[in-house]
Amino acid sequence: MEKKEKLIAKLKSNPKYFTFEEMKSLLEALGFIITVTYLAKKSP
Repeated sequence: MEKKEKLIAKLKSNPKYFTFEEMKSLLEALGFIITVTYLAKKSP
């Protein structure tokens, strides 16, 4: 079984314990590009 199928099976069987890292891996396996944007507060 492929990693993608294992992650989908875990998400379907027990979504409460599906971590963000696992979701990120699944989305990347499905072709999504994950980017992180940090917003910095401007000082007055």
